[in-house]
Amino acid sequence: MKVDRDFNKLLENRWRNAGTMAAVGIDPDPTKFPPELKLQPDGNNWFTVLMNFVCGVIDATNDCVCAYKIQPAYFLNFGADGIKALKQTVSYIHDHYSDIPVIMDGKFSDIDATSVQYANFVFNYLNADAVLINPLMGKGTIFSFTSHSGKGVIILCRPSGLDAEAIPNLQLSNGNYVWQYIMRLAIEESRKNKNIAIVLAAHNYGISDNLRETVLDMPILVAGIGTQGGVLSDVVPSLLDSNRYGLIIPSSRAILYPRQEEGELFPQPSRRAIMHLRDEINELARA
Repeated sequence: MKVDRDFNKLLENRWRNAGTMAAVGIDPDPTKFPPELKLQPDGNNWFTVLMNFVCGVIDATNDCVCAYKIQPAYFLNFGADGIKALKQTVSYIHDHYSDIPVIMDGKFSDIDATSVQYANFVFNYLNADAVLINPLMGKGTIFSFTSHSGKGVIILCRPSGLDAEAIPNLQLSNGNYVWQYIMRLAIEESRKNKNIAIVLAAHNYGISDNLRETVLDMPILVAGIGTQGGVLSDVVPSLLDSNRYGLIIPSSRAILYPRQEEGELFPQPSRRAIMHLRDEINELARA
């Protein structure tokens, strides 16, 4: 059966039907792979190594996620094998778990003519369902991606990481901060395109105060949960939408490379970790 790949519809269906707002960030680093999956001396290539790991994680986590968020840099690092694995990862999710949206976390940003090329690569070549972009190059950058009907455009508003906060936290002459200006730009775009979402960092305490009243039911990708120190209880209760969903909460390293308990084999630790994340989010959402 052919699935309608409208990003917003896919996301809403996963929230409701799978009962999860958790997501897995796919950032494959072979130096952290289990020994049995690392490059072997028999000549297997990086494509095989990457796909063995990525497909194992996807197979173990798919029923617990609302989306997969892929960081392309971890694939591009391996040249032709990596690009092949990047495209194949999207195809694998679409072929085996077709109701799960795929987000390409490239944080792309450039003048509009160049952004068009990025958009074609992400949506036409990789066939991703959504993309994460940096809006600092202006509205032309945003339009280059939003012009692809049905595709999600997730606008970097307030990123995670102390170094990443310097520019978004600059105060404008009207008293607002740069991140607030970007958020209002996203709201303006969302009136024309329902597939707009924003990124907010989980560790910015107080950021969620009354924020839902401003963005209404726009999806929010909550960044920085897990190894970056973000705390779910600080953001989940106040950022839920009117339907008690509305969030995409990805975790990468904590899901891909969790502590292995006695008797566990790959990818069992990843399944245990994503189930814990899903359940913790749901418990806070029901409170």
